[in-house]
Amino acid sequence: MLSTEPVTELPRVTVVVPTYQRARYLPHLFAALGAQVYPADRMEVVVVDNSSTDDTEEVVAAWARAMPFAMRFHRKENNGPAASRNAGARLAHGDVLAYTDSDCIPDPRWIVNAVRRLNDGAGMVAGPMIGLRRASDGLVQHKQIFHDDGTYPTGNVVLWRRWFEAVGGFDEQFGIYPWGGLVAGEDTDFAWRARRAGARVEWAYDVRVGHQIAPEPTAMQLLMRPVILQIFPRLLRSIPELRDTRMWNRYFVDEEHFRFDVALVGLAAAAVTRRRAPLLLTVPWISSLTPTLKASWRRGGARASAVYLATKVHAGFGDALVLSFASVRYRRVVL
Repeated sequence: MLSTEPVTELPRVTVVVPTYQRARYLPHLFAALGAQVYPADRMEVVVVDNSSTDDTEEVVAAWARAMPFAMRFHRKENNGPAASRNAGARLAHGDVLAYTDSDCIPDPRWIVNAVRRLNDGAGMVAGPMIGLRRASDGLVQHKQIFHDDGTYPTGNVVLWRRWFEAVGGFDEQFGIYPWGGLVAGEDTDFAWRARRAGARVEWAYDVRVGHQIAPEPTAMQLLMRPVILQIFPRLLRSIPELRDTRMWNRYFVDEEHFRFDVALVGLAAAAVTRRRAPLLLTVPWISSLTPTLKASWRRGGARASAVYLATKVHAGFGDALVLSFASVRYRRVVL
């Protein structure tokens, strides 16, 4: 068992930032890291680049010259975020690893508030991730996290390096698909292995990170997005606690998936019985889409509304199909 005794001195912190094709976002992150109220001589930044083809390396080099702390760049094969986070840990000099993402903006007290809890005996600290929107951004909103749902995304995780080493780092089987889509879940898997090894995981509301709104996805990204949902049955196989902390009513990804599944049952029942009454089951799902449909109409007319509706229908059917196969494969039902 690793020691969990409180310590009093400020440890050296390494901020690990995996990135890929995010040169336009990195300055916002670096400005936020430069504003941290933590001694510059007690921190460093390691940027792990997954073979970006934009000017990521040049952006990092320019900011490194201006930063009051050391900042290093490491380029590697694009084999996923788990491998990048492990690479960053291998390059780190700090006793504390602070993980964030290249499209994040940490609060100025992000590191100092997390370290205070680590010094009080926590093994790992996580906190809120808050979506940030600028006028030039698209419509895609990252999932916001305001409470401990048991997933611990590495956009906002700070931990003692000894716990990272104790569990062997991130499982790199959570890599990327051949077409480039990420397999999520490596952060949740890692955090729970650390918990099971004895690390005290603490959720702290004042350890905050902003998450910049993602640009509009490409058509291919939209088509392949449902595939990522296979991670839920996969994680539940080893982390059954997620039924209570992350799932909606234990078996649904969220309430939106529940409404779509009910609508699907209504459509099927109407087709089988040749009656209209079951179509009433589609009303909750359609009603949930109405505000965004109206907003799409105001911005781009009928075409924009049609594209949004088609996207939601594709997502609904795609999600249901992927979750059905994954539920059978991993023997954990998720709807």
